[in-house]
Amino acid sequence: MYIKDDEHYSTPILASEVATSVVRIEGGSFGLERLERKLVLIFPHKESGLIPDTLFEKLKNLNNSWSKMSALGMKFEIKFLGKESEEIRDIRYSMLGKARDVMHDLELDVAREITRDEDRWLVMDGALRKSEFEQLTYTIGLAKSFSKKPRFRWRGRILDIVGYLSRLREGERSAVFKIGPKGEEGLCFWYVRLRERPPMEPLDGLVKVDYKCEGSELSSNEVELIDELSSEIYALRSPSVYPYPRWPSYIYPIRLAEEFMRPFFINTTLISLIGRRVAEILRKKGEGM
Repeated sequence: MYIKDDEHYSTPILASEVATSVVRIEGGSFGLERLERKLVLIFPHKESGLIPDTLFEKLKNLNNSWSKMSALGMKFEIKFLGKESEEIRDIRYSMLGKARDVMHDLELDVAREITRDEDRWLVMDGALRKSEFEQLTYTIGLAKSFSKKPRFRWRGRILDIVGYLSRLREGERSAVFKIGPKGEEGLCFWYVRLRERPPMEPLDGLVKVDYKCEGSELSSNEVELIDELSSEIYALRSPSVYPYPRWPSYIYPIRLAEEFMRPFFINTTLISLIGRRVAEILRKKGEGM
């Protein structure tokens, strides 16, 4: 999408909706605890040469007024690419990366509020992608897909991930591995097989679990906690979400969180209309929706 103005600029714009939801498990029941949505419009930075200074200032003023309002059950926000992003030739790639950053920031804000309650754990869909996620207490990351490149040193031998994990049976977890300087706290991770491999690929039915560990050696309490978390994850594989893609690696609450969000997403036509409405506002030098 592009905005054209009287100064003969053609300015690219990415309109994207991001959302995050939290499913609460209490007893044997599941429920929606939080659903946050945001419509973000992403523009180049003014120093890119793709946007005039006057339009840049109009957009900042428009964003200030939007921060005080919401509509369609969501908040609105205008974001600009960082100066360093302009070095990437493909502006679309930079904008999509910025949209992912906005989504991760939204997830982090909600996660921080949820984890204030020390009586429950938060399971995040995906790896703990940023250091800010690693600082969350009572939080683990659960990744349905992960790299096949790692090689492990185990009892004096070097093992590749495919060969090692292919031997895990249903309900078993792997050894726990650590990323970070020796003797210091860092990110621990391990794998749990939710479903038997045949006739799937060797890594189908496996999930990777990220957890912030406190030292270079796991204490007996941490090992017990890891075993308990692994057992809970394994139990939550049922009921099955077949035939959704990657169903062997799904746990039910994560699929449920996705289903809670699905009906609330606005369609691409409406997002395009909002983008065009923004273009009209800017051409008229206004600030309201």
